[in-house]
Amino acid sequence: WAMAGVRFYQVISLNYGRHAATLPHKDVVGFQKSFLAVQELYFLNAVLTKTALLMLYHRVFGVSRKFSFALCVAEVLVVSYFLVCVVLSIVGCQPVSYFWDKTGQGKCFNEVMFFRANGIANMLLDVMVLTLPLPMVWRLNLALRQKLAVTGIFLLGSFTCVVSVFRIVAFEKSNQADPTYTTINTAMWSSIEQSLGIMCTCLPTLRPIFR
Repeated sequence: WAMAGVRFYQVISLNYGRHAATLPHKDVVGFQKSFLAVQELYFLNAVLTKTALLMLYHRVFGVSRKFSFALCVAEVLVVSYFLVCVVLSIVGCQPVSYFWDKTGQGKCFNEVMFFRANGIANMLLDVMVLTLPLPMVWRLNLALRQKLAVTGIFLLGSFTCVVSVFRIVAFEKSNQADPTYTTINTAMWSSIEQSLGIMCTCLPTLRPIFR
């Protein structure tokens, strides 16, 4: 909701969706500042969603010491991803203020490369988190039909991975010189990805409702 709120603010108050060259300088600066906030919220959302699933796995399958250890390793990877992305997104421009105001002197790393890299890393972590419980599911004393149903519920999260691919591709069209216009598709796919991630995280807990 926080990320959606910032997006609405960008559209309503900062003319998001129009070419930067047609906007007042203060709107472009304001957009870039809010875009940095969106990045941090995206990373936070990603790590919390994955952590919620890992905690669910621990609650359901935590009796296995080996699996508990695997969950700990997975959580370390997820948190490491979050910390690295947050730090790089903040220090990617020197000075930091150069990220939102390019009129001064400074430099930034290649944002498209950064977003592509963190998008791929995020997708790989999604695959890891989604497939992690499958060996445990198939060891349960359940009928084959039930095992397939539970597996299907967990693998519904693969839709998030598909959306992640579209998001990564959309970044190729981003242009640092025109951020208020060329990041529309990435914003759309990022929002869809995050929403799907939250919904898919909740799916395993809904099974008792449909008994």
